[in-house]
Amino acid sequence: CGLAEYAQALLKHLAPAGAADAELVVLAEEVTAVELAGRDIAAVRRCWKRGAADLSKLETTIESEQVDLLVLNCHYRFFQPQVIKLLIQRCQQRGVRVVALLHNAFTVDPALRTLVQEADCSIVHIPENRLELIANGAQPEKISLIELGVERVINPDAARARKLLGIPAGQKIVVSFGFVQPHK
Repeated sequence: CGLAEYAQALLKHLAPAGAADAELVVLAEEVTAVELAGRDIAAVRRCWKRGAADLSKLETTIESEQVDLLVLNCHYRFFQPQVIKLLIQRCQQRGVRVVALLHNAFTVDPALRTLVQEADCSIVHIPENRLELIANGAQPEKISLIELGVERVINPDAARARKLLGIPAGQKIVVSFGFVQPHK
């Protein structure tokens, strides 16, 4: 999953080798043993289910782990709008700051609207996503743009790219950044 890959990269930068990783905890989705295949690191706590009407286990874990900054690195459609709204409000009442880290925001959507309006701030990777959050009711001053660090090439040289990748000139290819998803 792209979100899990991003989370791993983020953890490496937040807790580099030799740093006390006990300060970081990953609050992950509960999945089957087959999906998991023993890939969890010690910091992972599996405590929520996608689409659940009740996030009390997640809320309890946030409290027991003494989380003071909750970064929601997820797809906004993972949670029902009213359920995530209640979770965010309860966290904020306990002094937990909530950051929505959004990797794709390409539409006006009630779930996205709820998330960005309730979170203390939102992070996006491209300027177009910032505009989408504003269209969804986010306050502009609560949106941060942190680019991924990948150079955006507006007019790529296809012949040069084919040569670098060893792809013959006549061969058809399909290219997608990250995973193939409907919005791409």
